[in-house]
Amino acid sequence: MKKFPICLVIGIDGKKPEVIIEGIVGYLPPVCEDGKGFSFYQWDITNKYYNASIHLCQMTTKTTIDEDFAENINASIIFFDSAQEYGLKKAEEWIPFLNEFDSGVKILVCEQCSIEGNTKHTPKIVAQQWCIRHGFELVELNPLEKPDPEDDFPETLGMERIIQALHAHSWPNLELKSGDKSRINHLSRLLLSEDSEQPCDHSSSENNAGRDLIVDRQISEGIDSFEELFQAMSLMKSQASSLQGADRKAYAEKMTMAFWQAIEGSPDEIEGLESSADEE
Repeated sequence: MKKFPICLVIGIDGKKPEVIIEGIVGYLPPVCEDGKGFSFYQWDITNKYYNASIHLCQMTTKTTIDEDFAENINASIIFFDSAQEYGLKKAEEWIPFLNEFDSGVKILVCEQCSIEGNTKHTPKIVAQQWCIRHGFELVELNPLEKPDPEDDFPETLGMERIIQALHAHSWPNLELKSGDKSRINHLSRLLLSEDSEQPCDHSSSENNAGRDLIVDRQISEGIDSFEELFQAMSLMKSQASSLQGADRKAYAEKMTMAFWQAIEGSPDEIEGLESSADEE
């Protein structure tokens, strides 16, 4: 069996990891066993920017893993039962285990959370607080709250958000594609999409000011590598979401130029954006 980067998909309280795996891939791929009790499903990621193959590893019980396995873990997904009273407590039991790995993507998934106690599911605010405390992003497969149809940049929800987050990760074995003009508009939309569940500390204006200075410097000086591109994305999106109208559009254009330079796109393809940003 080939060795690929790993995304752990953990099922709790009868929740089947295969449900998430099938939702990500679009079907349930053939299972591969490694002889150590682990089951892997290969996912070949193809998007406008890169190609990469990873292993989605299902897990329902904590088990001892070796150093080589641990080093390959890039992402962790916990699928918990929000209809159970102690669903989050069961998820909490996995935190010491997951803290042993350096997961770039950490997602807490459930069917649905309640809003203002209108259902018996886990309250959304409680789940969000849990995610902030442990550095996860909350994704509801069937959320009660729906995106505003008049929003120019609606929030991505459900399984699509899980797929989006995994696509945005800088997988160590990815192979970059050459650019074309259509990627510019796609990148602008991606940068401006609001990720309201992503953990972020808004408690200190001093911290936010420092964050903004870092983001502005990254835009003005450029981003030197594909890895830095993805590391900067959440910071840039956070600052963009605080802007409105023309300011937000101008900021998106600056971000797009910085990202385009990082993936070595042709300067001719962003000529219009450069002149527009200068006018701002």
